Amino acid sequence: MNLSRLRGCYQRISAVVECPDQLGIVASMTNFLSSRKANITAVDQYLAPIFGDEVHSKDGPESKSRSRSSDVIKNFIMRFEFTFEDSKWTREDIESDMDELERNLNGKVTLRYESDPLSLAILLSKSSHCADELLYRWRTGELPCKITSIMSNHESAETLAKAYDLPFVFVDVSRIDKSEGEILNCVAETTDLLVLARYMQILSSDFLDSYKKPIINIHHGLLPAFKGARPYHQMYEAGVKIIGATAHYVSPQLDDGPIIHQDVAPVNHRMSIAELKQVGIGLERSALVSGVKKHLENKLVRFGDRVIVFESCVHVVHWK
Repeated sequence: MNLSRLRGCYQRISAVVECPDQLGIVASMTNFLSSRKANITAVDQYLAPIFGDEVHSKDGPESKSRSRSSDVIKNFIMRFEFTFEDSKWTREDIESDMDELERNLNGKVTLRYESDPLSLAILLSKSSHCADELLYRWRTGELPCKITSIMSNHESAETLAKAYDLPFVFVDVSRIDKSEGEILNCVAETTDLLVLARYMQILSSDFLDSYKKPIINIHHGLLPAFKGARPYHQMYEAGVKIIGATAHYVSPQLDDGPIIHQDVAPVNHRMSIAELKQVGIGLERSALVSGVKKHLENKLVRFGDRVIVFESCVHVVHWK
């Protein structure tokens, strides 16, 4: 007899809860999951302060600091992973229960099913090192996702797509409206995320409004410094002692979206612009992979202009 058919299969979910800080949230969550025979395997939490206009006094900096200490509002954010038996708790029941939980906490719950990975498309221009790193990590199983296509305004990128047996879409950027329409047609219904792996064309606000889903970009500079074009030239002229790369969410403002992940490396005055670029290539690869991986694993929470990153979830050990 196949006992697994009788018992059902165990599934894993990561969930992020966002709600106003209040007494008993953690107890409510653990009791809620325990009542559904779910087993918590990892957990992390953060109290995010909100400094609203009502907190910032107009009576000067001394008054402002006093009001911050007493009147600051806090938002509770918790990420947890749990396993459950799908024969006892169906997806339909889970969605219904989470809706009820949102109402009870006056908050928001974001679920990510391990068995249902996100889909993404990769956009790149001439430089392919970031896209190649993403694809390699995807092929080895490090990035839990489905990749729907490789898109580029350079036909040379088709070689990369063929190497990974993925569809390639050439983007003609001679007309912005035409190129963005072509991109949107390819990704609007088939992806949950768009990754700009050194795509050197600016996406318009109209495109962002139409896509309505997260877009992650890699900037070859340590934002918020060295925005815009030729950042390595800017770094060289500034005589910096460290350089970096930044993975961030795309916003209508150029190179100004919420920062997800940054990698840095030391440099010195003896290094040329070409040597700075060579160091930067490695940083761009690692920063983009790290940012995308955290998004896929439901470890990021956009909070105003910031991103809360749950990197160190405590894994729960159950002693017998």
